[in-house]
Amino acid sequence: ALEQYRQALQLNPYCMEALVGLVELQSSQPATTCAALKRMYPAPEQEWILHWLDLQRAKTTGNCPEVLQVGTDLLGEVGCNTAVMLELARAHHLLGNTAEASRCFETVFAEDSFNTDRMDVYAAVLRQSSGLKELNRLAYNLLSTNSSAPE
Repeated sequence: ALEQYRQALQLNPYCMEALVGLVELQSSQPATTCAALKRMYPAPEQEWILHWLDLQRAKTTGNCPEVLQVGTDLLGEVGCNTAVMLELARAHHLLGNTAEASRCFETVFAEDSFNTDRMDVYAAVLRQSSGLKELNRLAYNLLSTNSSAPE
């Protein structure tokens, strides 16, 4: 399986599904997977891939402080990325830091007003911090964006 993922990454180096598969393999063979990735991506400008893997591993293990640390480092490398910001917001919410979670969600909305990912978490954050007015505004915006999304 590791060889198949390696081939997929060679054909398309930004294939995130292959990276997520490598994260799953990393939990059973962390040394082998990390060594293989470092051989495949030795250049410093491609080190973000290793950090993306670390973020996915921390997310799947439920280690919120590590998600915050790795996610912040990754944002420093790739800039404002909505997927990373959403993971940071979720981790802040799980740790009970609603102010930071709300700030991360607002940054995501500023970057992509059509985003509907993780809006259920944002609704929980708004319910805890802002009240019904902001929650109703979020519901209205989401229904205007995509009325068929489950969020």
